[in-house]
Amino acid sequence: MKFQFFRTGLAAAAIIVSGVAAAQSAPSIDVWFNKTGNTAHSGTISATAGSTLSLTVYFTTTNFTASGGLSQLGAMLGFSSSLTSGAAAVPTDPRLTYVPASFGYNNASYTASNFFNGLGGGSGPGSGTARPYGYAADIFSAGSIANTDGIINSYYSLSVTVAANAAGQTITVPLYVDTVDTNPGTFSTYAYAGSTKVIPTQFSANIVVAATPEPATMAVLGLGLLAVVRRRRK
Repeated sequence: MKFQFFRTGLAAAAIIVSGVAAAQSAPSIDVWFNKTGNTAHSGTISATAGSTLSLTVYFTTTNFTASGGLSQLGAMLGFSSSLTSGAAAVPTDPRLTYVPASFGYNNASYTASNFFNGLGGGSGPGSGTARPYGYAADIFSAGSIANTDGIINSYYSLSVTVAANAAGQTITVPLYVDTVDTNPGTFSTYAYAGSTKVIPTQFSANIVVAATPEPATMAVLGLGLLAVVRRRRK
């Protein structure tokens, strides 16, 4: 009886271990954005009012190779909501102006005919819901898109101008993730490992715009600098 119990216990342990291994081998993808050239996964991006900065979307995969490889990838950077789709979409938040800078996997030109980028907007996965307004890019492949698990890849970049009157404000910029549709949406962030759809964790970053010093503060700083110069001359 003890031997039988021991064997049963081993079998149960094997099932648990195999279940943990199966869970660990599930494909996952991390998608985020930061200033171009900065691959850090940060929730805060600094900027100054009236400035223009370049934002790049980055991604890294886990266990995609063992699950059929990266076959589809989409990412949408949004900053407000609109029910109007395409070029007619009007952002409800005028503090940021987006202009496409470069689209292409790892900043290289991707020549597939179904590579797409454009303005978002339009109906979301739920009836009557709005998709965020912003820019999206999608890559589809009949086979596998060249990708190595664990390597940080750049996807596309956008030139973003911060409004001159946004000093001292924080602007949240989301990566829109479609968690409802079973099929890949045109304006969403998703990936396919072979034929398995993988939804990344929704990631948003805050663009923190530096406050403009008040005239009185500038005057005090100027007087202090003048005092330092006078002391050095003496």
